[in-house]
Amino acid sequence: MNPESGRPEEPAGAPADVAPEAGIPPSGAVAAAGKEDARQAAWSVSMALLVFSVGMSVVPPALVKIKPDLDVTTAQAGQLSACIFVPFLATVAASGRLCRVFPRGWLVMAGCWGMGVGCVLAAAAGNFAALAAAAVMLGVGGALVEMTSSALLGELFEGRDRTQVLNLAHVAFAAGAIGTPLGVAALIRAGAEWRIAFVTAAVLCAAAAIQSIRSRTHRLGAPSTVRAQPAFVPDGFCLAISAAMGLYVAAEVGICYWLPTYFLTVLKSTEPLAAASNGVFWTGVILGRMSAGLAGRRLGDTGILKVSSAGGVVALVVFLALGAPQAALVAAGVTGLTFAAVWPTIVSYAGEVYGPRQTLAYPWIIGAGAVGAAAGPGVLGLAAAAAGQKEAFLLLPGMFAAMAGALAAAFMLQRSAGAREGAEYA
Repeated sequence: MNPESGRPEEPAGAPADVAPEAGIPPSGAVAAAGKEDARQAAWSVSMALLVFSVGMSVVPPALVKIKPDLDVTTAQAGQLSACIFVPFLATVAASGRLCRVFPRGWLVMAGCWGMGVGCVLAAAAGNFAALAAAAVMLGVGGALVEMTSSALLGELFEGRDRTQVLNLAHVAFAAGAIGTPLGVAALIRAGAEWRIAFVTAAVLCAAAAIQSIRSRTHRLGAPSTVRAQPAFVPDGFCLAISAAMGLYVAAEVGICYWLPTYFLTVLKSTEPLAAASNGVFWTGVILGRMSAGLAGRRLGDTGILKVSSAGGVVALVVFLALGAPQAALVAAGVTGLTFAAVWPTIVSYAGEVYGPRQTLAYPWIIGAGAVGAAAGPGVLGLAAAAAGQKEAFLLLPGMFAAMAGALAAAFMLQRSAGAREGAEYA
């Protein structure tokens, strides 16, 4: 019996389902879908996650030029966040039902097209109302990509293969999080029109959708496999792992949002160094996800989550103890390294526990992450206003420690979760 998955071990000498190939681990699910289809799907999902990151990241830096050009007030600029978040959360909530009707691969492709439409609307916007409509499309398209890409890879790969592929695919998301603000900043410095940023993003979205069609990824993830599952009722494991996801994303988005401000106000750094802090953090995330992808088959989901939880708390404490901006910049990169694998590995772990029902569980788990993304910056901002920026950042180790506690509860509850009908665990 495999102690991590709860499945019986294969008899000695049993033939492998699929011969290993670079970049695509062998598994029974891969054999069912076709080795080449699975390999192409992994690349297509990576590209979709890249454009998801670009679409979610392009608005904030572009607002520097959008606000004076379209006479957008500061209050309206803040409302754009809600125009993205509310449709995003609503789409995530509906995604389980959508997966009963449409193939998961088709929904990933549709999400890319939706984000492309949002970028085109933003590029053509002449007032705040048109910009808000663009933000709604970005939220809907982004939710389809984030939710159904995880469900698709979760179906095509199993066990530690799933851990590896999800971490490697999410390297693309981190790359977009670094590259998009830098690209928009470069356009602004060059005196270019801000609309060019959205046109470029729209081209990338279209390229990702076309790649999905050319690779036949849009045909994968048949809805019949989801229709065969009973209605999903969240159990203790789902609630615990959702809480862990929400706390993690709140900490990740919170630190990214306020990190340059922390460097300027607390560490008294120069403006260029403060501006570089987010890039250093996300560079750590890229390296961490690549490392988790390479080590995923050795450590497994629970091993990666335990190491990340302990490492994240330690890294945050060390970061907060440093007073020199240069040393803190290095610590920010190390913090990103420890944060890196949590999101994709939580998704992989839930997929392992729920098996065929994972598509129905993901809306709860990923939806909790969306709530955390909205709440994290706000909580830290309120704390900073009440007590100061340094004191606000002291909440971050507490968030990560609480996440570790929620994960510990999930580890204990996984057996009862798997005992339900249709789950992988016996």
